[in-house]
Parts: sequence; C-alpha cells; structure tokens
Amino acid sequence: MDLPELRNHLAKFLRNAELAAATAVCKSWYETFTPHLYREIQWTDYTRNPSRQAIEANAQHIRSLFIHAAPWGFPLEALTKVQAIFLGFRVQGLETWRRLATLLKQNPEMESVTVATFGRESLIEEFMSVLASACPKLHTLVCNFDELDENCTAYLLDASVRVKALSLCDVELVPPDSLDRWPVFLYLEHLEMSIYVGLSPDQQCEVMRRSPQLRTLGWYLDCGKTSISPLKDIIADHCRHLHELELIDGKLSDREISQILDSFQRLTKLRLVDSEFHSKAQQSLTRHHPHLKELDVGRCRGTTSAMTQQIMISCPELVHLYTERLDAQDILGSAALTHADDMGEKKQETYPPVQDWVCTGLRTLSTFVGGLEGKPQAWHRMVMRQLASLRKLESFIIGISSFNKDKLSPRDGLDLRLQAGLNSLHGLSIQEFNFDGLWQQMEEHDVRWFTEAWPRLSSMLGMMHHDSERCIELQTILQARNITIRKY
Repeated sequence: MDLPELRNHLAKFLRNAELAAATAVCKSWYETFTPHLYREIQWTDYTRNPSRQAIEANAQHIRSLFIHAAPWGFPLEALTKVQAIFLGFRVQGLETWRRLATLLKQNPEMESVTVATFGRESLIEEFMSVLASACPKLHTLVCNFDELDENCTAYLLDASVRVKALSLCDVELVPPDSLDRWPVFLYLEHLEMSIYVGLSPDQQCEVMRRSPQLRTLGWYLDCGKTSISPLKDIIADHCRHLHELELIDGKLSDREISQILDSFQRLTKLRLVDSEFHSKAQQSLTRHHPHLKELDVGRCRGTTSAMTQQIMISCPELVHLYTERLDAQDILGSAALTHADDMGEKKQETYPPVQDWVCTGLRTLSTFVGGLEGKPQAWHRMVMRQLASLRKLESFIIGISSFNKDKLSPRDGLDLRLQAGLNSLHGLSIQEFNFDGLWQQMEEHDVRWFTEAWPRLSSMLGMMHHDSERCIELQTILQARNITIRKY
C-alpha cells in the first residue's frame, strides 16, 4: 500500500539526504517529498545549498529560513510563504537591510522573527519600521542587536505590543523618554530580557507590569545592581498568570528569593543563577509550590544536600531537577547507621528514617551524588536502590561540574560497578549519562551492562577507568553500539 497520507507521515522522520533520494523514485513520490525537503532551509558559510535555481523553483514550499551568513546569491525575493526566519550574521550595507525588509513585507504568514545580528543604527531603521508594521501574524520576536537608536527602539516596542513571546538578549538601545506610547502589552505571555544598556531596571519592571497575560519571565539582572523589591509586587498584583521564573546574575539573598516565591500563586518552573538559595527559599518553595515541575539551583550559593533531599520528598510533580549535591547520608538517613560498625565508627548523631522520594516522574537529575569516599559498598548499594525508584529518568548527570570542581573529590562519588550495586539501576530509561570527573575502575562486564540494561542510551560523558589507556579500550564497547562518547 502506497498512500500519500502514509508517505507524508513517514517524511517527518527522514533526513534531507533520504528525502532527496525519495523525490527521485517517481512523480508521485516527488510531489509528496519535495515540500518536506524544502520546508526548512539552512544557509551558512559552509552549506550554501540548495542552489539558487532549486530555491527559486521550490520557494513556495519554504516555511523556515535560517541564514547564518551574508545572503549574497540567496534569492530572498522569491520567498512568499515563509513563517519563521532566523538572521544570524553581520549585516554590511544598506542594500542588505532593504532586502531583509522586503522579505518581511512579502511574507504575510510570518509568525516568528529572530534577529541575532549587528549593523549600524543608521542603516537598520527601515527594517525596524517594517518589522513594526508588517507581519500581521507575528507572535514570536527574538532580538539581539548591537545598538539601536531612539527611533529603532520605538519600532521595536511597537512590534512587541503585538507578540506573545519576546526575547531581548544582550540588546543595547537608546530608551524612550517614557513608555506612555505603549500602555499595555496585551498579548505578551513569554518575556526574556537582558538589557544592560538602554531600558532602566524600572522601565523593564514597567514592561512586566503592563503585561497582564505574562506566564513566563526570564530576567538577566545586572549583577546585583537591580532592586528586586518591585518584582514581588508585580507578580502578586499584575502578573497573576506567571508560573515560570528565571533570574540570572541577580546576586539575590536567601530572604529576597523567599519573598519572591511567597508572592506566586502557582510556580511550575524556577531557575536561579548566582543567587543565594538556602533554608528560607527552600521552605517557601516546598511550602507553597508542590506543583513545581522544574527546578534549577545548581549554580546558587547556599544550596545543601539536605535541601535537595527535602525537595525530592516534597515535590511530587518534579520532572527536571538541577542542584549542587546530594549526599548519601541524607539519602539513607538512619539506615546508614546500620553499617557504621563496619567502619569502626561511633555515631552519636540522630538521623531521620529513610524517606522515599515522591518525584518518581523525574526525567532529568543533575546533582553530584557524593559523601561516599571511604564508605562501605553497602552504602553504594543502598543509594543505587533509592535511585532505582526514578524509573522514568532519561538524563542522569552525577558528575563534577565546572561550577563545583574545586569543592568536590573525584573519589567521593558513586562507584559505578556491578559489585557496588549498579544492577539496581536496570530498567531505567536513561538516554544521557554523565559521570564526568568521578574516579572509576570499571571493567568490561560493567561497561557491557550499560549497553544491555539501558537500551535507549545514546551518549556518555566520563572516564570509565582511571587509567586512560584502559578507558580507551572500554570505550570501544560503547562505540560498537553507536553510543557517543562525549567530551568537554
């Protein structure tokens, strides 16, 4: 059976080379697979193809255009049905900006525009003017400009009033005297801002305040120079739909983070970089936000292993978790005392009983699992059994990151051998495994276990044996199964 509907479905899973081969089979296959072959075009310094003639002949099929090089020789004028463009190159000359402006005018179905380029402000005004007035279906705008004058800034804000998603990354601009011309960003749901030159922090807060439908916010603060006090009022009083928050380079205190978390009605995603996340913030998070799905505090100061454990026993809907560390003692609780005598230790502390993690739907876990240096293998086995409860785990990152490599010992992590309990992790859905920086002494049967127990495994990062020559020998086992050996 050879139906056009079936061929169209299969085309979604084919690479360009396979699509090109399919178009040469017969006329009906050509008609089915050609639109898929030309649907997305990448134009770079290295891949200036398809040819100009092929693009002109199939321009009606092109929906997404990615230009990473000056578009000399590219027939922009032939395109009329493009829905998304990405411009990522240094524009030189007024003519190129005019051609890009024409591209916007003649593609009324344009929905997404990404401009990550550089050009003198005296040349860009026509393009910005068209961006503000054309493209009636535009809903996503991503801008990374070297500099914008006051007129171009006004055009940018004119366009922003119409979109649902706006990202202003590393933009330098001349701000308007006031925002009275733009009283409300009625449709804006997703906002990302890193404006170090231009709109003041107060003006950026005003944009948020005028976005009543805002659902996600990514704010790159100016290394602690921005006052965060208006944000909690904006969240509580003006952006009641906001449920995803990223604050980068804020150097915020634990108390400030706690106050922000208390202002949310519902939070599903939180990412903090270079702020303090300690007991107050953790308590606010687990007390008010049981529906949290993604948490990234891996690059925050003050995050402890005990806090990671508390989050994992308090947030049942968590899907992605990034923290600094999770120690065996916190995982095992009083169960670890059972094996204290094996080490000749006398434990005077009182530890809580073992508590099961409730985030069994976790798909990403990125944390250093440690506190195991010098501990008996029974500790490794018990930790492995607890990790085995994360049956849906796909991305498993337990290595030493560049952020904390000076604070952690390579011998303090998990022993990833069968004799240390590795078999407990059989049946997990791991696709990516990262144990970079850990001291290991795996042998051939341990490495083969990964290929058999984790059939979806596609990449690994880490030295399987502390001896580099032995490690290279073991890597051939993974390479024979087409598992990528990643390197930093």
